[in-house]
Amino acid sequence: MTYEEVAPEDRTQLYISPMLGKPDPTKQPVLDLLINEDYAATALLASGCDVNYIPEELVDSIGAKKKAMPFPWTVYLHNIPIRWTVELKFQSNGITFFRTCHVIPGLIIDVILGFEMFAEYGELIDLENKAFNGLPMYNT
Repeated sequence: MTYEEVAPEDRTQLYISPMLGKPDPTKQPVLDLLINEDYAATALLASGCDVNYIPEELVDSIGAKKKAMPFPWTVYLHNIPIRWTVELKFQSNGITFFRTCHVIPGLIIDVILGFEMFAEYGELIDLENKAFNGLPMYNT
């Protein structure tokens, strides 16, 4: 397996598998949503994540206020620093929810919603039929 090497602005080295990219809604659970009522985005639902993530570039683009973490931590084998969180309002299929997202540079999807989404709304998430709150999760 080969990996593409990418150097973000902060020069941190990322190694991205060529198989990774925007999620395929026919294979991964993705959810269309609005961020702060006016930015249309797509979220990957990832029950294996213990936190939520959003790319720093998107946070800057929508003008959300970043809050410094009490101490920085890293992901991807200690190569990617996480220094900020952001509080965001999300809306999807008639449901409004608020989440703290960890800001990660260079993330290739709009949002990753972790386990807390399943814990809070598990009864509304129908992965087999790709539905959330009785409506399609993703509009193609």
